[in-house]
Amino acid sequence: MQRHAILINVTRGEIVRGEDVLAAVNEGLIWGAGLDVTDPEPLPKDHPLWRHPRVIVTPHTAGGSPRRAGRVIATFCENLRRLRAGRPLLALIDKQKGY
Repeated sequence: MQRHAILINVTRGEIVRGEDVLAAVNEGLIWGAGLDVTDPEPLPKDHPLWRHPRVIVTPHTAGGSPRRAGRVIATFCENLRRLRAGRPLLALIDKQKGY
């Protein structure tokens, strides 16, 4: 990443380590970060990321959307059709991968 980059993490906390983000911002390797998920999660109340002037931590709500319920229902219905037809299902969870 370039030094003026802002890292945004809205996926999984383990993908981006909190201590590494903090070091990258402090050392000027990136300009800042926006974190909807953290490592560790929950982020301890005294963690420096909470008060860093170039980091924003949000309450793990990036997955929310007014269209989310409709997408979940559509995926469920499609998977039900696929199950009945003996076809592979969509969006299966791989517990080994953690998602």
